[in-house]
Amino acid sequence: MTLLVEDVERLRRQLGLGRVVVMGHSGNAYMALEYAKKYPECASHVVMIGIAPDLSQASKELADQNYQALADDGRLAAEQQNMRAISDEELEALPADQALVRGYVRNAARVWYDPRFDCTPLWEGVTINMDMFGYVWGKLFAEIDITRGLEHLNCPVFLALGRYDFIVAPPSSWDEVKARFKNLTIRIFERSGHTPQFEEPDLFDRELLKWMKGTS
Repeated sequence: MTLLVEDVERLRRQLGLGRVVVMGHSGNAYMALEYAKKYPECASHVVMIGIAPDLSQASKELADQNYQALADDGRLAAEQQNMRAISDEELEALPADQALVRGYVRNAARVWYDPRFDCTPLWEGVTINMDMFGYVWGKLFAEIDITRGLEHLNCPVFLALGRYDFIVAPPSSWDEVKARFKNLTIRIFERSGHTPQFEEPDLFDRELLKWMKGTS
């Protein structure tokens, strides 16, 4: 994590920026939070989007339980259709980075509010470092303890969650850790999955700007 945080700081300096609002989506939300802990003089606000307190196996199980509880017949049917359209055999025949993307597309019912949304165009031109991804998302973020150092974090934190995000643990997973933050605002977007800034962009922008104005 230290190397990732230092990369953010090097970029801030290279761009000649002062204090910044540091934002991260999904696993990148951890980087935003850890950056603000290490460089409090450089971070005015932290925005975390679409993330649970960790990406452990227990959190994955909570995500699956949440899916089983909330998925209606239409969502379940869409998932089955995607499973037939993109088979395990197809994924196994692809290079690892392409298989990751195709698997994400197949998993639409758990990723997006619209269970039939095809996110393929969003991945065009994206290069995935699989060694880095496997270690950071598979090990580092699975074992992360975000509560470490929170007693020294004074800047406000905005946590944006999608009600239909089934690839991370549900909003209730934050119940045990939210009191550890000095200034945390949790906003649940009712017509979003994993990416509320894309799925409900106008509402997301309004809520974020209202929060920033109220915490400046």
